[in-house]
Amino acid sequence: MKTTGKSRLGLKKALLLILYFCGILLISFFAFVYFLFKSPSFLDRAEQIINRQSKMPIEIGALSLTGWGRIAIKDLTLRESEKGEPIVVIPYAEIGLSPSVLFKKHIDEIEIKKPKLFITLKGRKDGEIKKGWPSLPFYLKKISIEDGEVIVRNETGMLVSFSGFALSIKEMPGRKAEVLASGDLRAPELRKEALQIIFKGEYDIDKFELDIENISISSPLAGAADIKGRLSMFPFKMQAELTADRVDLNKVVKKFVNILPDKGFALQGTAALRSAVSVDMSEGISGTISAIIDNGGFSSSDGAMAGEGIAVNLSGDLKYSLKDNTTEFSVTTHASDFELLLGSFYGDFTEKEISCSVQGKYFKNNDTLKISASEFSITDIGTIGASGDIRSISKTPRIDLDVRLKELANADAFAFFVQETFQDRFPFLSQMGISGKTSARLSVNGTKDAFNIQGNIDIKDADVFAEKSGLSVQGVNMSLPLDLSYPKITAPKKEAERFGSIRIRNISWKKQQAERIEFYPAVWQNTLVFKEDIQIPVFAGNIKLKNISYEKLLSPDRELHMSIDMNGIDLEQVSSSFNIPQFSGSLTGEIPSASITKGSLLTNGEIKIELFGGEIRISDLSVDSIFGPVPSISTSVEIKEIDLSRLTDTFEFGHISGVMQGYVRNLVIANSQAERFEALIETVRRKGVTQKISVEAINKISIMGTGSASAILSTGIYKLFEQYKYAKIGFKGKLKNDNFLLGGIVTEGNKEYIVKGGILPPKVNIISHTRNVSFQEMVKRLNSIKQIEKGEKIRVE
Repeated sequence: MKTTGKSRLGLKKALLLILYFCGILLISFFAFVYFLFKSPSFLDRAEQIINRQSKMPIEIGALSLTGWGRIAIKDLTLRESEKGEPIVVIPYAEIGLSPSVLFKKHIDEIEIKKPKLFITLKGRKDGEIKKGWPSLPFYLKKISIEDGEVIVRNETGMLVSFSGFALSIKEMPGRKAEVLASGDLRAPELRKEALQIIFKGEYDIDKFELDIENISISSPLAGAADIKGRLSMFPFKMQAELTADRVDLNKVVKKFVNILPDKGFALQGTAALRSAVSVDMSEGISGTISAIIDNGGFSSSDGAMAGEGIAVNLSGDLKYSLKDNTTEFSVTTHASDFELLLGSFYGDFTEKEISCSVQGKYFKNNDTLKISASEFSITDIGTIGASGDIRSISKTPRIDLDVRLKELANADAFAFFVQETFQDRFPFLSQMGISGKTSARLSVNGTKDAFNIQGNIDIKDADVFAEKSGLSVQGVNMSLPLDLSYPKITAPKKEAERFGSIRIRNISWKKQQAERIEFYPAVWQNTLVFKEDIQIPVFAGNIKLKNISYEKLLSPDRELHMSIDMNGIDLEQVSSSFNIPQFSGSLTGEIPSASITKGSLLTNGEIKIELFGGEIRISDLSVDSIFGPVPSISTSVEIKEIDLSRLTDTFEFGHISGVMQGYVRNLVIANSQAERFEALIETVRRKGVTQKISVEAINKISIMGTGSASAILSTGIYKLFEQYKYAKIGFKGKLKNDNFLLGGIVTEGNKEYIVKGGILPPKVNIISHTRNVSFQEMVKRLNSIKQIEKGEKIRVE
């Protein structure tokens, strides 16, 4: 028994010695490891091992043990080359491992805090993507990153950055890993805003596939968006779907204000987006997109452009080929229910729809966009189509397009684009209308700074009418060839090679009719020309337009030149058509040169009107702002040998016999009212012609010259006479700045006579007492004369 007790005591001592020895060994081991990690030679050796694995230079500031099975790494820096910029900087990381599985190359966990990752995008010269996956010399159960930062840049600067980046990859059963990530994405285009991104997915370790359960993207500018899909590594393939239900368009445009030409440009409304993308590195990228904009709108800072209530439905697809570096695309858009203001144009699209579709292919290698088909249409108006090539599209685009206008509805197009927009400025447009169809086929070549347009415009079965004036043009059919160059003609000037035709079945206006009119126009080298002179039969005579040339059509300095002959126009038909007192006579004229330049009409030559036994000659006729709301007319008029008997009987002025002559020079009329002139009207003695004036005429001239009728004619002996002899009738007048200087034709002392009575009594004189009167006062006097014609009592103030 004693021996047994001693044996047990010896065994205990032996075990204690073994445990003590093991403890010393373990302590020595950890001391060895501790001092080993502290050793510069060990750090150098660790850096060499990692260098071989990563094939990149690496620097480690320090290694240490932080607890059982945990190793701390400080100040780790990874570079692409020995002297290159850092691509990974990790201030602190911990590696957790169990000694029991250490020799099996298993690591339980890696925790990385505040790392920085720098990614520089560089173009590959060989155009290939290297296959493979970075192999790890150990099995990793979990890796986590806290408060990291990822910066993606190219050779010119930063593209995007990821701040507050967090990542967790954790092993799951079945050789899968759960992947969670989040962070704030920033880019220069987003200005100060950040996209908040949360990622959740599952990675299949054996298949190298990442199943994207959801990527949630949110920001104050774009609202929320979600992405789902799948990503395969070998070969690289990806399928993803993006959904964004409420994108605030106004907030989006504010973030891109730096790239907009108008800094005050604003959008309104919300958009819903749907997009699907498929990537296969052996083939390329394909995808679809759809967008719906509700109650959209826009406005420029100056208010010249605006739209509201816009509803847009957009859909499209594309396919990018890696093999030939091309992109095929197709886009269709519909917009409706809105009002639009573009400069002076206003359009109400609440009952119309705009449709636009484009199909084409972009060739990256030669920077060419090939449009196979495109169409732009507006409900009830028409469709424009185009196809062709646009070369150097990313630099200085050069177009080569065939453009087609398909049966434009003239009535709806005129009402929508012209009448509704301009009738306030040009009221006559509200009384006009046009019918028929217009089509065109054009070839457009060049750049935005210099281009050429060739083709043909056709109008079929058009009628034009103006209700107020009674003008009606029926059965218009036109074929007009075009040859236009902007900004100027580069080819040598030559005669037109081809003329079209304009055929009119009937023109009626003011009881006048003209049938089967035909002429032959062409737009050739920026000039509208005609093969032959144009003859227009009117009022039993004709007007001939000769040598018509409308030059510089695409320039603001466009010019219209022609000469005009007028022959045998019957003034009796003219007066009857315009519902004015009828008179006989004829109008002839020859204007060797008439031109319209910068909105002004200038003429050389004169128009001669033969009437009332004499003639009126109109010369130096010009019109400023001829197409403006208030045109200004300038001319001079010479009056010769007018028979006053025929003139006064025609216009019921009261009877005056005699012969009249005179002039109105430098006459300017604006807004239907005289603004300036110099005038002299007088009677001249002619052998065999009596000079008498009726009481009615005396009263009217008295009102015009003095402001009141002659009271003496209703008293005494004067009541017995209905007319009187006169020696001279006339006046001199000058109007300027609404001040009318009125003087008599005969001056005796300080008296100026408008009517100088005969030598023998009884005689009547009308003296101009008020020489300076406003032109408005003269208008009142003329209105008083009209009251006499109606038999009304006159009140002269």
